[in-house]
Amino acid sequence: MSPITSIVSSDSTVYFADEFGLLMYEKSSGRWDRFTAESQLVGLKTLDLEVVSLDDTTTVVWFGTMNGAVVTNLQNGFFDRFSVKDGLPAKKVN
Repeated sequence: MSPITSIVSSDSTVYFADEFGLLMYEKSSGRWDRFTAESQLVGLKTLDLEVVSLDDTTTVVWFGTMNGAVVTNLQNGFFDRFSVKDGLPAKKVN
């Protein structure tokens, strides 16, 4: 197991970032799931997480990292990176 770098909780789920992506714990069922966005989340060096429920079926997670920001949609696997080239003021986002 790798060190946890960030934790955030919603009403139903606890989200843990580590070097292998996102680990999710569903409070009601006690079930654990791993989300890697086709391995694009591996090695992100996450500093901070923010989970946003857009509606009843869509949840996105923002990752603040040592090398910019990353957003991913947990339902469809959409993944995008943002860096200084995209207008961020610095590489490190936390």
